[in-house]
Amino acid sequence: ILVVLKDAKGVFMSGGDQNGFMGRFPESSKVPEAIRAVYRRGGVVSGTSAGASLIAEWMPTGNGNETVKGLSVLSGSILDQHFFK
Repeated sequence: ILVVLKDAKGVFMSGGDQNGFMGRFPESSKVPEAIRAVYRRGGVVSGTSAGASLIAEWMPTGNGNETVKGLSVLSGSILDQHFFK
């Protein structure tokens, strides 16, 4: 995945489980930094549902009001993909 992200002009992350994504690709995997690098060099980083939440600095876990660190593509932000009220 790092080889593909090295020259990518865009990244789209689909819905699913943002917690699962961060569990599979922690900072130590270098994938989050590679995605941020796509954005910094002018690429597009987007997503739907859980993928949208990942883009923010903080993301909801789905456990009440709990948030954890996201990919931090957009620093100082939080994206909640689903609202109940």
